[in-house]
Amino acid sequence: MRQSIDSGDLQEMSLPGLPLTEQILRDWLTLDAPQTDLVLGKIASQLAYLKTMEQYDTALEFLNRALIHPSIKEAYKMIARQALEFIVREKNSLESYRGYLGGYATVLSAVADVSEKRRLEIIRDLANDGDDHGH
Repeated sequence: MRQSIDSGDLQEMSLPGLPLTEQILRDWLTLDAPQTDLVLGKIASQLAYLKTMEQYDTALEFLNRALIHPSIKEAYKMIARQALEFIVREKNSLESYRGYLGGYATVLSAVADVSEKRRLEIIRDLANDGDDHGH
């Protein structure tokens, strides 16, 4: 059974200037299961972050327009200012939280790289020891 992706789904998951294509998805499917889980997890996380930021920016643009619109009453502008301040705080909070996570992820990645190198060294050393004892 051939599985396909709806073009609407691809567009929903794409960002302006960065379209997601069926070929990209096929490329991901060539990875082994742990790699696929890791890649798709990172992409989902990044996409959720970017979409959230995009929504924050849209809301901020709307509220800024409301604040300068001459026919909107001052009481509503006060509410819009409060909403704007709230969104700015949320956006900054999300950015700083993501910064902390990014730093932590970098450290974990570095540790994983060192561990992988050490593992390969041990395998190489064991193989060399085996060769030495055979002679």
